[in-house]
Amino acid sequence: MAAPTIAGASTSVTDAVATTSRMITTPTHSAGDRICIACALSAAATVSITDFAEVDIVGVPPSGDVALLYKTAGGSEPATYTIVTSASVLVTAISWAVNGAGGAEHARSTPATGTSATATAPALTTGQADTLRISIIAVDDNPGVISVATLSGHTLLLTVAALTKPGLSVQYKTLAAAGTDASQTAALSGSEGWLGYSFAIAATDEVKATQVGLY
Repeated sequence: MAAPTIAGASTSVTDAVATTSRMITTPTHSAGDRICIACALSAAATVSITDFAEVDIVGVPPSGDVALLYKTAGGSEPATYTIVTSASVLVTAISWAVNGAGGAEHARSTPATGTSATATAPALTTGQADTLRISIIAVDDNPGVISVATLSGHTLLLTVAALTKPGLSVQYKTLAAAGTDASQTAALSGSEGWLGYSFAIAATDEVKATQVGLY
């Protein structure tokens, strides 16, 4: 069975000022695709989007959060989604769609965190062949990082980073065989608090991810 693929163009949004609500344009997709939205927050808050399930929230040192939300695209999706946070924070978000996805997360890593000029996307172990690995690097907003290097073997989906804003980079690669795919590092444009997270999407959902709320 073929591995899932990125369906088309991604979209993004970055708050100009702290707020509790912002809109992101719906990514290129077809009915049945898995729509994913990753959010990097400047401070602790819960995140919700109508009709989206939340996979998890994890912390970015020293004070930020990362949220990952997903849904299966229907036959008529809205032009935009509203991202609501429980507190007034700065949010950087990236949205993309995956074609041929059997579930939200076939496998997931334990998040890695640190404060340095090099971020790590953790190793990932899958239980079946032909999966799509998604690697996320998030950086804290103070003072801000303006570039994230592409991880080895990955294709860059999108990096959104600006001074004094949370930074976010989403990258992907196809894993042809089951097993452990090694951790990878990405150079940042400065030393900052960061979080790295990896997960895999399979065409069938034979292995269910353990979904835990870490926030």
